[in-house]
Amino acid sequence: MDILEKIELDNSKIENIREKMINPVKVQLHSGIEGFKSPNNYGVYRNTGGDCLGVVGKSFNPLNLDLLLDSVIHSILESELDLDVNKLEYTEYKKGAKIAFSVPLKTYEIKKSRMVGDLIESKLLFKTGFDGKTMTSVSYFTKRLWCKNGASSWKSDYNVAFKNTTNSQNKIFNLCEGIVQINADVENYIQLLNDLALKPITVDMENEYFQRVFGINRQTYLEEKTRRQNVLNSIHEVTAIELKNTGDNLFSLLQGTTRYLTHNVASQSEEALMYSGAALTNTLAHKVAFDLCYN
Repeated sequence: MDILEKIELDNSKIENIREKMINPVKVQLHSGIEGFKSPNNYGVYRNTGGDCLGVVGKSFNPLNLDLLLDSVIHSILESELDLDVNKLEYTEYKKGAKIAFSVPLKTYEIKKSRMVGDLIESKLLFKTGFDGKTMTSVSYFTKRLWCKNGASSWKSDYNVAFKNTTNSQNKIFNLCEGIVQINADVENYIQLLNDLALKPITVDMENEYFQRVFGINRQTYLEEKTRRQNVLNSIHEVTAIELKNTGDNLFSLLQGTTRYLTHNVASQSEEALMYSGAALTNTLAHKVAFDLCYN
């Protein structure tokens, strides 16, 4: 395939994405009752109508996805990270209240894992939303292949993350710095996982981990209500699978949590792993595991 054919294929792919994208419109909400003043609130809708995607304030300005897509493509090409624009995907979450463009990053091997070929896929995410809560940001998502454990990025201090207001719209025009930063963050994340695989765990360490992540005291859990006992039993079951495969180390302990969140809580839903309590617990589990490893 020559360069002209490649460009044509890329353009076809991008145009297919454009056809799927939401074209948001912001409409002031009215009481509809004479004598009752309308609130200074607005609803964001698809330009074709339908359900409200979010109720927002006056300062909220729904992001133009055409402009965001153009910036994503330009920034990917400018980043010089050899990312394949032709694999760019558009996904709607929460019935369109949140959206993301994604492109694959590298597939990594956790070389310190006791399991040979312990591979983790990663992808770059450009996220925004129309619910008035979701910031526009650049982040990443990972999936451990053998067990399909998913995890959204566990950090939240990215340089590219801003609210959707009129004055912040120009920030989307160059996301290259954010792409390079996230790529480096993923590389660092894989190194951190390798470090966890080399850190043996003790009973005291496990107890502290479960106390801090799940608020469960394993020494007194028999005194807890049946529901709480069942939760801990489920976590123990999936963690035992990880410990059996990759040994008594912090990597296995963390993967037990991501397995539980992925399969027991989120039912393998990427949406739930990105935008629910599972995501919050995932972030906390990573922070606790790394804290126990290095402190």
